[in-house]
Order: sequence, then structure tokens, then C-alpha cells
Amino acid sequence: MPASTPTRRSPMMTVVATVALAMVLFLVNRAGEPPAAAPAAAPVVVAPPIAVSYAGTTDDGRVAVSVIVTGDRAEGHVAGRGGRQGVPLAAFLEGSARGGTVVLGPRDGVRIDATVDGGRLRGTVWTGSGPGRPFVAVAEGGASR
Repeated sequence: MPASTPTRRSPMMTVVATVALAMVLFLVNRAGEPPAAAPAAAPVVVAPPIAVSYAGTTDDGRVAVSVIVTGDRAEGHVAGRGGRQGVPLAAFLEGSARGGTVVLGPRDGVRIDATVDGGRLRGTVWTGSGPGRPFVAVAEGGASR
């Protein structure tokens, strides 16, 4: 048999065949690997609700009012002279704060109904017998909700 003479296409065919073989080997190798893990999701950080403290007195100055509003919860303290005879008064109250309305109590005949008005809490303290006592309490530190 006579020796074949190389053609101009022979080196190019060798390069194409080598690249095709490399691609097949690459794909087969990738198929055997486990899929890459998705990046871990960042943990969700939920900030605690901010507490706003209000302090003030009734319009007649006889009862001190302090209220802390945290999210939809509220806690308060009422102290002073209540009732018609001015008997000593002290009560710790718990309640809700939703939509700008704060309701604490009733406990031992004491209740607070108020609304948040910017940096102020305006409402009424009910001390059992007699009419309610209007009050205004200011957010401490100039904080407002």
C-alpha cells in the first residue's frame, strides 16, 4: 500500500476531535459530581419592638401616671391620692396598645384609657368612684412613636 499523503484538513480534524473529546470528558466528569449546594440563606433578624415610656400627672396634679408601650403591649403605674376622700392610691396595670389606643386595667378599680398623640399620651385615669381624671404624659427622652 502506498503511503497516504497528508491533506490540509488533517491537522484541523485532529484539533476538532481533541476538543470534542475534552468536552465529552468534562461533561461526564461534571455529571458524577453532586450538585453545588445553594448558598445558605441569611438568618432573619427580627428587631424587638421599641419601648416608649410616658410620664405625667392628671390635670389636678393628684395622680402620677407612667406608661411603657412596647409593640402592642402596655404596662403602667398609677400613684397618688384617689377617690373623693384623697385616699392613697397605687396600682400596677397591664393592657394593650393597638392603633394608637392604649387601654390598661381594670385592676382594683383603676383603669387607664388613652391615645398616643405624637410624643404625648393623652387620656383618662379612672380611680374607682367618681369621675375620671384627664392626664397628659410626655414621652421620656423626647421619643415618639
